[in-house]
Amino acid sequence: MNIHKRILFAARKWNSLIKIVIAEDEALEMEAMKNDVDYSSLGMEVAGTAYNGKNALELVKRILPDILITDIVMPKLSGLELAKRAKELRPDISIVLISGHQRFDYARQGIEYGVDGFLIKPLFPEHLYATLQEIAKKIQQRNRRRFDEEVYAEELRANLPVLRELFIGSVMTGALPEDVQKRFDYYGITLTDSSLSAMCLLPEEKSDASMLSLRRCVSSFFGAMDRNHCFAILSRIQNEPLCVLFQCGAEDGSSTLFDLAEQLRISILNDSGLAVTIGLGSCASGWKGIAECVTHAQRALEYRFYIGSGQVISFQDISSAVHYGSPNSLRSLFVPLLDAADRGDEDEVERLCAEMKREASGFNLSPESMRLLFSELVSRIFFSRYELGLGANDFCEAINADTLDGLIEHIKNELLSKNQSTGRYIAGREQWLVQRIKEEIGSHYAENPTIDDIAERIYISAGYAAKLFRKHTGESINSYMIRIRIQAAADILTDPSVNINEAAARTGYTNISYFSSVFRKHFNCTPREWRDLHAGKTGEQ
Repeated sequence: MNIHKRILFAARKWNSLIKIVIAEDEALEMEAMKNDVDYSSLGMEVAGTAYNGKNALELVKRILPDILITDIVMPKLSGLELAKRAKELRPDISIVLISGHQRFDYARQGIEYGVDGFLIKPLFPEHLYATLQEIAKKIQQRNRRRFDEEVYAEELRANLPVLRELFIGSVMTGALPEDVQKRFDYYGITLTDSSLSAMCLLPEEKSDASMLSLRRCVSSFFGAMDRNHCFAILSRIQNEPLCVLFQCGAEDGSSTLFDLAEQLRISILNDSGLAVTIGLGSCASGWKGIAECVTHAQRALEYRFYIGSGQVISFQDISSAVHYGSPNSLRSLFVPLLDAADRGDEDEVERLCAEMKREASGFNLSPESMRLLFSELVSRIFFSRYELGLGANDFCEAINADTLDGLIEHIKNELLSKNQSTGRYIAGREQWLVQRIKEEIGSHYAENPTIDDIAERIYISAGYAAKLFRKHTGESINSYMIRIRIQAAADILTDPSVNINEAAARTGYTNISYFSSVFRKHFNCTPREWRDLHAGKTGEQ
């Protein structure tokens, strides 16, 4: 039964009619109690009646009612004894005692038995109704509380696997509570405070189905090995590895654990067809060493960037490895690589990418540092080729490649695919640069930028910018900028509320005489004459 059905079942159980058993040896009193009280308005029903205490007790055993109404003086079994035994059968039963005499000793005994009402004959229906009304409120409150408790317990049972993994995840990050043993017991975690180790598993096929299959395979494997284990949720980010904490034996050394991880990798491949990379951490002596152990497993898994996927990588192996090389030697290859791509020299691009791979493989850098290095260098290549359609997604895809080989291969393929025609590439690049110069002027003309300022913003030299702009537009950058500024000033002056000085300042001119001279040369009239002619006619010239 799923959680929704269980909650619905609990709701029906605690919201059903309140059942009553009546025990009374006088027929007229019995009829009055059965027929003169509106039980349905109280959410109640008379589930059984008895004319002696013995039969009433049998009804209580069979029906397990919520309320027992009984006369104190009853044949075969007194009402007080009946109340006592009913409480033993069902401790939460509500009891109403009826007596033909107002005797304090009866009331005192009733209090001892935990009765909820004590009524005196002759019994008036409104008195019984009022007593039952108060009892109904108590029962409803009690049922509501029990319903909430059942719902909470059911939700806890349904979510216990997730809560367990979140708790283990917090322990793996170093948040070790003082009552760790109690918490382990509460979540049903069978690990003990002794030798432990961790693995981080990353399948090549990254999907919810593959992660579920991976969990099943891991549980089956460790179950067959009779090793206690648990999973952890370290992050909700998609494609995060599955982290497994497991119990080690006293005889387990680094080679034994490596063999265990390799057996697990092969078992997963055979059982589910999933190829996985396993990062194997060091061995921890107890719960206090879990965080470091998991960190080592994560670190080992990251080295698939250098070593490759689909194998076991032990932290002990990578921590003792010796690497050579320098980031500067890699940086020196990017300029000739960019030049070779500009020339369309595919052979040279191939050769330089192969050399780059050899250089990077020998670095004493973590995968994160290597990615940062490539991010710095590759961004220069991709930025210069943005106009050919290589955008941010391509850049991220390259930097986030699983392995170093994959990262460099992606770069090479992008460079070669964008340079099928050298002439087409160069022409496209020049046109894009000219457009970038125009955009810079359009955005910053009020700042009166120099050619050096503009060229620096688009990462080319001032001389190359000037030559390129004249080649494709037939005019100089300064001439184009003056034209843009003067046209902007003319547009501003169509607003009659703007004076000449303000129009000049807003277009980067500080000398009014020079501004007027340039304006007259361009429009064959002074700024004042232009404003008088065009004020209020925005868009006209």
